[in-house]
Amino acid sequence: MKIHLPNAKIDITPELVHDLLGIPLGGKDIYNTDQCEGKDLMDWKQQYNFKAMRPSDVEERIKESSNSEIIFRTNFLLLIVNTICEQNKLGTCKTTILPHSLGKTPIREIDQYGFITNC
Repeated sequence: MKIHLPNAKIDITPELVHDLLGIPLGGKDIYNTDQCEGKDLMDWKQQYNFKAMRPSDVEERIKESSNSEIIFRTNFLLLIVNTICEQNKLGTCKTTILPHSLGKTPIREIDQYGFITNC
């Protein structure tokens, strides 16, 4: 991948992304990890009473959160993914990553560079 400027090209490498964002290199593809149990996903969904949530709604839940670590972690990850990587039309949050992010694989073992560059 390259960024083309008027007088130069910048190669986007895993090392450059690591240096800029501090994300780890390597790891497992998040979509090839175990999915969560239905209860964790249902617990997370209960905090929202509408389908079309926006990043600002998730941000408010993060500010208000005082309960489960898994709910905070999921909201935080969802906010990052929908800010840096992908959103649905009209700026609503894309939640396809949730069953995988709530699974048993620790975030530090996920290929974060691969996820960011492929989204």
